[in-house]
Amino acid sequence: QHGITDEINTVWCEAQLLEQGEGDKEQALARYRTLAARIEDGETLEEASKLYFRLLCLEAEHLDAGKKEDRAKMLELAEKGLAHNENDFPCLDYKAWLLKRDGKREEALEIYPRLEAVPRRSMNVEQELAQLYYKDLNRDADKSLHYYKMLLEQDEQPVYLFYAGTCCKYLEQYEQAE
Repeated sequence: QHGITDEINTVWCEAQLLEQGEGDKEQALARYRTLAARIEDGETLEEASKLYFRLLCLEAEHLDAGKKEDRAKMLELAEKGLAHNENDFPCLDYKAWLLKRDGKREEALEIYPRLEAVPRRSMNVEQELAQLYYKDLNRDADKSLHYYKMLLEQDEQPVYLFYAGTCCKYLEQYEQAE
């Protein structure tokens, strides 16, 4: 209404209000796409990594994470966000999850220690690390057990007990496994 609607920070705020305030995800997605194109054309937005994460989240609603080509599109958006802030937790987390889904275990394992160092985050990182290390118990049972124990300290879920016990079995710690 005041003639400043084309300024990039204003459009960013408007897009967030559309998504989170009004719940109009389609309009927000259109604004996010416009902003991404403007950034790729050379404009600067201080919160570009956050923009790409929001764009990734909304685009993901139209994509199928079960399809490799759609995961590639999601990964591209995460990479664009990380190009603006290599330590953006949500983009890193999403990227690691996508790599894990693609069976790129070692690449995902390179990211999770960075995520683990982030204060005040969910236990999702420990769950992912526990599962990734669990995939090769002959080599990584001790690492998987470490993360399952961390999870058990937070929430003694039966599934964590089962996996921790299995890790103990592989480590020949039979009494603890029991």
